[in-house]
Amino acid sequence: MKLKICAAALVLAILLTLLPIYASAAPAFSDISGNMAEEAINKWSGWGILSGCDGRFNPAGPITRADMAVIIDRIMNYRTVAPNTFSDLKDMYYTDAVLKANAAGVLLGDGSMIRPTAEITREEAAVILGRALGMTESNVDAGFRDRAEISSWALGYVNAMATRGIMNGYQNAFNPREAITRAEVVAVLNNAIAGLFTKPAEYTGNFNGTVVVSAPGVVLRDMEISGDLIIAQGVGTGEVTLINVSIAGSMSVRSGRVTAAGTFVGTAGMGGEIGVLGEKDVDSGSTIPGGAIPGGNPCGSNPRRGNPGRQH
Repeated sequence: MKLKICAAALVLAILLTLLPIYASAAPAFSDISGNMAEEAINKWSGWGILSGCDGRFNPAGPITRADMAVIIDRIMNYRTVAPNTFSDLKDMYYTDAVLKANAAGVLLGDGSMIRPTAEITREEAAVILGRALGMTESNVDAGFRDRAEISSWALGYVNAMATRGIMNGYQNAFNPREAITRAEVVAVLNNAIAGLFTKPAEYTGNFNGTVVVSAPGVVLRDMEISGDLIIAQGVGTGEVTLINVSIAGSMSVRSGRVTAAGTFVGTAGMGGEIGVLGEKDVDSGSTIPGGAIPGGNPCGSNPRRGNPGRQH
């Protein structure tokens, strides 16, 4: 009976996260006090990206490939669903998320199977999150003493994750084949993503890492981003506006239209000019590695100012 109740609670949590995320109090879990990821668990569960059951988060428990797909989909709000050609993917709460992650090239199968209920390993988690964030595989050896145990298809992403401080080892070992725990997943997300914006509003502030925008109608104003900016599929055909935004890394436009004024990408800036990133200048799927943004009319829209308090 308890398992049925927990399953029902999980389904309800997933349905609720289909709605835009508004301010909510972080859940109080009885089993995370003193955990290294306690603060991050409260933050990310408060945003509805992960959830617990029966008042517990189970931080040391494993996580399945399907549930990882659900987490990534909640962050990116994917719009495209791949056809289900997998013999082991049945009609479950995670089916759409798995097929969306597959369509995005984030979660791949092995022939006719995608192993949704298999526990995800640390090296698989590095690859899946690396793909979702559009990271480039690295040939720079991260220096783990168990490097020979890391699969060849995962080594580039493991190196990249370690180099950027997103995933770490223990006593100089990465333990690639071990199942990643729920607390570790939250810690990795927290290291990788500094800002996540999932509802239309105006936001400001500085973010030390990558920022993801996954909803239309978002305005970023007077903001410094030390990492990359990802305009995710969740923007759809809508628009994102950047006003006086400095992006140290690259900007990846995966959907929608981006209008920019006084915005810098990479080390080169606009020199005071005003520019527009639109469908004519940058198509969805493009990445701007750095340089001056093309000029144009900055007043293509007049977005309504929202509550600047929700910056996630």
